[in-house]
Parts: sequence; C-alpha cells; structure tokens
Amino acid sequence: MTNNRIATMSARRRAARYRLARWALLAATAVANAAACRDFSFDDRPSAGGGAGNGGAGAGGSAGAVALSGGHPGAGEAGSENPRHSGGLGGVSSLPEGGGGQANVSGQGDEQGNDAGAAGGGAAPTLDLAISPASLSGLSLWLESSETSIEGVGGRVSTWKDTSGKANDATEFDTALQPLLLPGALHGKAAVGFDGNPSNLVVPDEPSLQFGTQPFTVAFVGEWHNSATPTLVDGTRFTYPGYGFIITKVIGGTPYTGVAISANAAAPFADVQAQRRLGVQLEIGTANLTSSAFGLNDGVFRLYVVERSAPGRVEIRINGVGQPPYDVPEGLDVSAFGHSLCLGGYLGNQLLGSLAELVMVKGPLTDAELHGLERYLIDKFGL
Repeated sequence: MTNNRIATMSARRRAARYRLARWALLAATAVANAAACRDFSFDDRPSAGGGAGNGGAGAGGSAGAVALSGGHPGAGEAGSENPRHSGGLGGVSSLPEGGGGQANVSGQGDEQGNDAGAAGGGAAPTLDLAISPASLSGLSLWLESSETSIEGVGGRVSTWKDTSGKANDATEFDTALQPLLLPGALHGKAAVGFDGNPSNLVVPDEPSLQFGTQPFTVAFVGEWHNSATPTLVDGTRFTYPGYGFIITKVIGGTPYTGVAISANAAAPFADVQAQRRLGVQLEIGTANLTSSAFGLNDGVFRLYVVERSAPGRVEIRINGVGQPPYDVPEGLDVSAFGHSLCLGGYLGNQLLGSLAELVMVKGPLTDAELHGLERYLIDKFGL
C-alpha cells in the first residue's frame, strides 16, 4: 500500500470519527433536559420541479425528471409495488419558484400510468373523502384548533385540551414557558405559537402514546421559521444548532430512541447550515430521515405526516404528497416509556413556529383512512 493511499485512508478515518463525534454532540444537546422536554440539515436552491411519475399499476411510475436546467431534482422517485407509491412520484418542491410535478398518490396507479404532474407546477394530489380523526379507532391524541380546546390567560396558552377521549392534555403552568395564543393565524383558525424563549407544552406519558414497534401516524398542521445557521461558541459548543424541535418523545440516553420531529434537519458538521427540511429521528444511527422537499422554514403552514406504515418502514408526507419512504429496523421500539411528549423545543433547540392542529394515531391506518385524514385537515385549514 502506497503512502498516498495510507494518508487517504487515514484522512477518511479522521473524517468518519469527526462525523461520529458531531452526531454525539448533537445527541448530547438533544437530551440536555431529559426530565422534561427532550431535544435531540445543503443545497437549498429552489427546485425547478420534475415531471410526473409515469408507469402502470404494478410496476409503478418512473422517476420524476428535472424540468429546467440548473434546477434541483426535488423528490423524483421511481414508483414501486408499495401501494402508496404505485403511481410513482415526480419532483416535488415546496417553494413557489418550483411546484414540482407529482403523480397520483392515492395508491391506485391506473393502466396508463400517471401523467398528472407538469414541469414546475404539479397537479393537486388525489385524496379520498375527508375522514374526521374522531372516527379513527387508534386515535391517541387530537389537539384541535378551536376556542374550546385552547386555554390561556394574557395571550399565553396554559392548556391545549385533547379531544381524542384519552385525556392527553398538553399543559404548561410555568408562565415563563407558555407558548402564544395566535387567534385567526390560519384562515381564521387559531394556532399555538412557540417563540423560542423557550416555550413548550407537555403531555405526560400514557400507554396510548407508547407506539412500540408497530405502525403509528403523526399528522400536524404547522409552520416554522427557524434559521438554519448554527450559533457557535469557540467553534465547538453551540447555543443553537440550526434546528428546533416540533414534537419529541424520546429516552434520555444513547441512542435516544423515540419519536423526534424537527424544524430543519441536523447537519453532520457544526460549521455547516442545517437542512431546511423536516427532520425525523426514531433512533440515532439507525433511523434518521429527512424530507426530500426543502426550503420548508419559510413560515408557510403545511400538513406534515410522519407515518410508520409497517414495522420496518417510515414515510414523510407533505400536503398529501408522499416523500420517498425509508427502511428502519423492524424491532425498533419507540415507546420511550416514562418520558413525556413535548411540543416545542427547549433551551438550545427552541421552535420558532406554530402548530394549528395535531393528530396522533397508534396502530395502522388503511390508505383510505390516511388519505381521508389528510383531506380532512387540508380542507379544514384551506391548504
């Protein structure tokens, strides 16, 4: 082996060790307050948008194409036999500059394939009839945007009542940590604003919030405007890592197993901006995923869905459009027994954003139920 090859391998090993150290640093920040709210990313050019997925019902669609030169391909993905991707997905961008083509996401996949998307501005996703969360048998948490559900004094929220029937109310009685009440924030409907002071709401642990190794769904209507730029001290310690947390329920120790959904996704290096994407972590090292859609820290309300559709499969969906799915360990238990669910970040991981509604379901949803739930929330908030 030549000296050059040895030097190259050594450099790679050092880089790998640095990445591991960086992730460990992120993990340490993520659990700085393990007894309360637990906390746990570079091309952000606007996408030109891809063409629609194109293929028949079994084989799935072909990958979305880049529509304009210089554009980012977005979420172009070949269709598969997974029924929720049988039509294929075209390139997807959340930004107005490039809407992205997208294929039918109803899971049907017709004989002619699906050419619904167009370059730079896809057609609306195909969704089923609206289904109220109240009709879902596994409903475990439903925080509604309504005057009767959100309680507080002086423009601050002390309680967000759960209407699922499980009594999983989200509360914060420390006035210094209470989020803001934002009346009429989204088409006349109220939202709860997390202003990064910090502010949060906490739901005590209950069996209905312990998802185990089985399917679950988290759907929320929200927005964030967290900066992607980390705030560093002496180049090693950061007071803000470039992302905040929207929802967390994790165990306070390596590998921090549980459900953590972040506003911006963590970068592997401290001196690199976070990704302006939705981040999801079920366990460090084995189940970290990000949305393919980017530029999401723009303060625009969207419907976000994180679904474990099978023990080894997790998917992010945005405004009814599925992102490429991810494989995770089938035996990964995300219950985080004894640990509370927290809305909004804490200390260095504050959320700068708002939540208008949150629905959590324990157990599987059929395609019709998932798409019906999406239709319900999209219609309700005019998304």
